Amino acid sequence: MYFSLDAMRRGFLDGCRTIIGLDGCFLKTYHGGQLLCAVGRDGNDNLFPIAIAVVPIENREMWTWFVGELLEDIGGVNEQKWTFISDRQKGLLETLKELAPGCAHRFCVRHIYQNFRLKWPSYELKLLLWKAASTGNTREFEKQITEIKKLDSAAANWLMNIPPCHWTRSHFTTSCKSDVLVNNMCESFNNMILQARGKPIISMFEWIRTRMSTRYQTKKLGMEKYIGTLCPSILRKINKYHKLARNCYPRWCGRDEFEVECFMEKYVVYLDKRTCTCGIFQLNGYPCAHAWSCIADRRYKVEDYVDHWYTKEKYMRVYDRMIHAVPGSRDYIKTPYEPLQAPVLKKRIGRPKKMRMKTNDEVQRNGFRSGLTHKCQNCLQLGHNRIKCQNPTHQNSKLYKENSIIEGTPDQREMIARGVGISGVPANPTRTCDQEIMVVNLTTHQSTKLPPRAHKATENSVLASSSSIVAATVLPKGGKMTHASSAIENATESNPKRTRKLKISEVLENIKKNSTRKRASWKI
Repeated sequence: MYFSLDAMRRGFLDGCRTIIGLDGCFLKTYHGGQLLCAVGRDGNDNLFPIAIAVVPIENREMWTWFVGELLEDIGGVNEQKWTFISDRQKGLLETLKELAPGCAHRFCVRHIYQNFRLKWPSYELKLLLWKAASTGNTREFEKQITEIKKLDSAAANWLMNIPPCHWTRSHFTTSCKSDVLVNNMCESFNNMILQARGKPIISMFEWIRTRMSTRYQTKKLGMEKYIGTLCPSILRKINKYHKLARNCYPRWCGRDEFEVECFMEKYVVYLDKRTCTCGIFQLNGYPCAHAWSCIADRRYKVEDYVDHWYTKEKYMRVYDRMIHAVPGSRDYIKTPYEPLQAPVLKKRIGRPKKMRMKTNDEVQRNGFRSGLTHKCQNCLQLGHNRIKCQNPTHQNSKLYKENSIIEGTPDQREMIARGVGISGVPANPTRTCDQEIMVVNLTTHQSTKLPPRAHKATENSVLASSSSIVAATVLPKGGKMTHASSAIENATESNPKRTRKLKISEVLENIKKNSTRKRASWKI
C-alpha cells in the first residue's frame, strides 16, 4: 500500500533540495511487514517525508515497485537529477541502477563502518575511515587511504572495492547541495513514527497524517515569526565557518579569484563560481571558512553567496500547503471496490520482539556499551563488575578499606569498630525510635548524644565531617559507651606495637567477649 499526500509531494518539489533518503523498518503488528519510506530535507535541514509504503517483505521486487511509484510522483529522472542515499538494502542497488541510471547514489558511511569494524575493529582505522569520508579534497582522500594501507592493506582494498563516488565527499556530485554522509533523516523519521508502527495499517496511516498536518502548521508558524533572510540552522553553520575564517589569510588575485593560506596549506577560491579547492563551498552551497575570509576581505555580503535553497522564501514554499481534515471512519465514503483483506499470517516461533537490536557501539538498556571490557572495582580483574564479582577484595581496591580496620591508635580502632566514617563519609548505625546515638569526634574528643526520635537530617548533619574522623554507636536510652573501650584495649594491649590491620571479625569477637551488656544494634 502506497501512501503520499499532495502537500507532501508538492512541498518537496517546490522547496526541498534534490536529495532523497530511502530506508525500511519493521512493523510491530501481529501480521508483521515492512514500511518503506522516502524522506527529503528542507532548507533548514529538517526531515521532510515524501512517501511511505507498507510491503510484506523487503526485496528487489518491492523496492522496484516503491521507487517506481515515487519517481512517477516527483516527475521521473528526466526533469531533475536526483541524489539518493541509502543503507545498501537488499535489492535497492539493482533497482536504482534500473530505474534511475543517471542519478547519484550515496551509501550511509555509518553502515559501511559497521561492516568494516567486523574485520578491522581498530580505533585508529576508524578515525582514518571517517577522515577519508569527510574530506572534500581528492588529494586529502588519497592521503588518508595511503595511511590506511600502511596499517592494513587488506582494509584499504576492502574500502576501495566500494566506488568512492558512493561514500566520500571528495567524489560526490554537487547538484543536490548537501554533504550528508549518513542516512539520519530516514532513521529520525522511523523513530518519529515509532508509536504508530504498532498500530493496524489504517490507524497507522491516520496517525501519520495527523502528525504531518500538525507538523506543517508548526513549521510554518515558526518561520513566519523568524526575522532574517537565511534559515536559522544554516545561519548557525555559516557562523561557525566565520569563526574558523580568523585563521585564514586571503590574497586577492583580481576579480573574484583569491589565494587563501590556512594552517600551512593554500586554497584557491572563486567567488563568482562559488567554488573552493577544499570542496566544501560547492558541495554545500554556502561559503566555507576559506571563502568566508575572502568575502570579509572584500566587504561583500555573505547572503549573496548562499544558495537559494537556504532562504526563508524557499522554506515557506515547502510548508505553504495544508493537509486537509478527514472525517471519522463512520463517515467514510463507500467505494465499489472489494475491501482489502489482511495478509496471510505466518506465525513465528517464540515471543514477538518489538525492540530494535542495537549494535555493539550503541548504548544498551543497562547503560553499558557491549563489546567493551569492564573492570571490577572489587578484585580489579577484567570481564565483570563488582555486582557479579565472586572473588575476594583486592588489597589495592578502594573497597578494601571499607571492609577492614585502618591502622591507628586503640581509641581510633575502637570507634571504627562501632561504625566509622572517614573524611566525611560516616557509617550510619541502625537504631530504633527508643534508642539514643552517641557520636564522638576523634579529632576534638567531643561527644554528642542524639535524643530518641531525632530527625534523620539532624543525625546525618552531626555524623558528616569533612576534616576529622567520626565514630558513632547506638546505645539504649541512658546508656554509656565504656564497655566497648575495654574490649578494644584488651585486643591491643597484648601487642601494643601491632601494626597489621585488624579484621572486623576479630574486633567483633573481642567486643562480644568483653561486653557486659547486650548492644541494642550492631552495624559496621
